[in-house]
Amino acid sequence: MLLALPIPAVVIERIGPAEALQRSVELTKNNRLTIFAIHVIVAVVATVLACVTLLPFLVAIVSGAWDATTGMAAETSALTLVGISVVVFLLQVAVVTYLAALATVMYARIVGINDQVDAEKLADVFR
Repeated sequence: MLLALPIPAVVIERIGPAEALQRSVELTKNNRLTIFAIHVIVAVVATVLACVTLLPFLVAIVSGAWDATTGMAAETSALTLVGISVVVFLLQVAVVTYLAALATVMYARIVGINDQVDAEKLADVFR
């Protein structure tokens, strides 16, 4: 969790990569357990969401995967495989987008607390 915030640091503080990594270590110093807990919660929610979302596809695979007459594995339909690929892609996009937003919010909160910088000053970067 040392390196949870370098990207927001690069964008908002306009510093280089090495400085951003050092800044991330500074900012996370007293917040690593909280950041870790948040990431664990996000991972659990994403895993549950993936399982629930993919369950219909997995049922389709399992129910059609075994041919009782021959005792051999049957082929999975191309439509099922495409569906799984699309769902997995959309879940990955959602999780990555959420994690990027989460890093930005954590950065803003930690900088606001540690450096007494208000949200308006941080928002000026994007104007």
